[in-house]
Amino acid sequence: MTADKLTIRNIRARAVMPPFKRPPVSASGALPHAALILIDLETEQGLTGRSYLFGFAAWTLKPIIGCVEAMRDLMVRAKLYVEGSGATATAARLKPIRSRSISPHRRRSLSA
Repeated sequence: MTADKLTIRNIRARAVMPPFKRPPVSASGALPHAALILIDLETEQGLTGRSYLFGFAAWTLKPIIGCVEAMRDLMVRAKLYVEGSGATATAARLKPIRSRSISPHRRRSLSA
C-alpha cells in the first residue's frame, strides 16, 4: 500500500444534545437543543477524521446512527480506502455530497 492510500478501519457515531444559546424557532416551535451525531473515521494509518450531522430532533438520532453503523460495516468489510496525498487531499475526498436543487421547470414536469 502506498502512502497516498488511507484504508478505513472504523467509523464511530455518537449522539449529543447540546443546548442552543439562542434557540431557533421553526413552525414546530423552538428547538432548545441541537440534535447532533458526532462521527469519527479512523484509518489503518493512524489518522482520524471528524465530522457531524444535524438531526433536527432527538427522535432522528437513533435511525441516523443506525445508517452510519450500517455504512461502516459495508465500508470496513469491503476494505475501502481514500486516495490522496496529505490531509488536504483526504479532507477534500471526505466532504459530504451536496444535494442539488430541482429547477422550477423540472418540478412542473414531475407534478404533471
